[in-house]
Amino acid sequence: MTTIVIDFETFYGTKYSLTSLSYEEYIFSPKFKIHCCGFKVDNEDSYIVWGHHNVINEVQNLLPPDNEVAVVLHNALFDGPIISWVCNAYPALWVDTKAICKLLYPSESSSLDNMAALILNKAKGKALQHFKDVEEIPEQDRFAMKRYCQADIELTYELYKALSVFVPQEQMELMHITTEMYVSRPFRVDKALLLELIDEEEAETARIVKESGLSKTVLGSTKQFAEWILEQGMEFKQISAPTINNPDNKKWPLGKDSEEFVDLQHRYPEHEKVWKARIRVASNITVTRAKRFLAHSAYHPLYNPYEALGAPLVSYGAHTHRWSGTNRINLQNLGRGSALRTALLAEEGKVLVVHDQKQIEARVLAWLARCDTLNTAYKNGEDVYSRFAEIVYERPINDDDDKLERFVGKVCILGLGYQMGARRLHATLKMGVMGPPVLLPMEQCEKLVQTFRTTYWEIPQLWSTAQNMIDFMCKADIEQRHAVTFCGNVLTVYKNAIGLPDGTFMQYPKLHYHYANQDDNDEGYRYWNGKYMAKIYGGKLVENLVQALAKIIVAGNALDAYKFPTARIALLVHDEIVASVPESDAQLYFDHMTYVMRQPPAWADSSLALDVEGGYAREYSK
Repeated sequence: MTTIVIDFETFYGTKYSLTSLSYEEYIFSPKFKIHCCGFKVDNEDSYIVWGHHNVINEVQNLLPPDNEVAVVLHNALFDGPIISWVCNAYPALWVDTKAICKLLYPSESSSLDNMAALILNKAKGKALQHFKDVEEIPEQDRFAMKRYCQADIELTYELYKALSVFVPQEQMELMHITTEMYVSRPFRVDKALLLELIDEEEAETARIVKESGLSKTVLGSTKQFAEWILEQGMEFKQISAPTINNPDNKKWPLGKDSEEFVDLQHRYPEHEKVWKARIRVASNITVTRAKRFLAHSAYHPLYNPYEALGAPLVSYGAHTHRWSGTNRINLQNLGRGSALRTALLAEEGKVLVVHDQKQIEARVLAWLARCDTLNTAYKNGEDVYSRFAEIVYERPINDDDDKLERFVGKVCILGLGYQMGARRLHATLKMGVMGPPVLLPMEQCEKLVQTFRTTYWEIPQLWSTAQNMIDFMCKADIEQRHAVTFCGNVLTVYKNAIGLPDGTFMQYPKLHYHYANQDDNDEGYRYWNGKYMAKIYGGKLVENLVQALAKIIVAGNALDAYKFPTARIALLVHDEIVASVPESDAQLYFDHMTYVMRQPPAWADSSLALDVEGGYAREYSK
């Protein structure tokens, strides 16, 4: 397969750059223009093509239909759309060196500048800053841009050659799928539904703000709203919020899921309308997302004639290698049953087939812990949430008549497996993190925790095993290797890293034991997460491992789905695979993937009880 490295240099200027615009807003703008583009075919000398239309012609010549070319880009979510939407060309394989860097160096910035310095000990040029607001590059200045572009091409090529050998083939395929989900734009949107939704949400917001008696400006400003709270004589304090540049940074905890803000609401219920308005103004992402859907699917006669929408996701965006949202939009946490979901449509003649890997994290946790009680219950299709609630409440529980009790059972099954204590359970229920807010006495929360730990005693044992893994990661020599006899040797522990069954590593750089001192009494293990020193302990590591293994399972299923001849993956969520499939093939694909997703992966065994549910429709309705 031929390898071609490509790098575009495009016009940018004041209020027209990727620091303030999404990729669609930047590319669809009348200002969009390609100054030049650098190319490097295999290991031949790189070269530059000047002029917007000349570049388009060169890309099309290099990427004819049915080509066998791997295109290498540093940030495929930007250069990929230019190749596909602007140049109307598609390679056989997308390779994103930025994604490779995020996988191999998760705690480092994956920018070309930083990676070139870290891996290659070379500096990236700065000449581009001189071309801001320059619409036409004068002949005398073209050499500087050419040298800058060619240097980026060579750095990208060197990174690819140096790092790709450490990336398993399946991970390269997943990076390709991630880019393809975005550039192929498999979604259409119901514009009328979105416009109606925006009108309804904005009218409701105006009503709630009016009832609060405060201005929208005060409600939307964290600083001004905190000042209002203090002016009313309410007790409220800032909390620690460390950043890379300021590890001692503090902030006002006014997020809707902040325990401190929830406590404030309970202590001062007389301001209920104000609290409701603050939450509405500060976190009404429904309107923001609806507007993004419309902007990203906007009509463009050349670049988006079908008003299509893609799913931009970052490969390895989370520490546990899960995908994360980007491009000022996140399609991964659309509420089930929400209008935003149903506003996403398949192309004409196709349907969106959704497969949801049911309770994937809870099932993986039970399997890791070798918890026979839970594994058997999952295998038999029992309602595990109700079964635990029955133990707690000492009476039969069913979903129709005991919704509150079953919900408490659900929170316990999904939360207590990671060493959550009674205080945190109390706060989680009170804040409504997983559903409706529930206020239980602390004594009852303590009983729930104790009952969980004695009923599923294998899970606390797993925390102890995980704590031993942390000890080893911290104390091992850099060259020492230790294969852990753990779940069939699925996990391998190294210095500051754990090897996963897909050939990748979950890393804990700068792992050390932090001893209590006069400034910080919170003793325990910590590691650098790319922003600050984060705490890690047995239960937290178990959570990391479960999420990483769950991601591997879903990713493996995505690779199977990608092989189905007429299916095109539209979106990958933490536990869902959404594919665009011709309506005539929908049932065949649905049945095929339902069977596939119920099979344990090769590195597991039959005690891992996987299950799946789903359906298909023109809209994303599951």
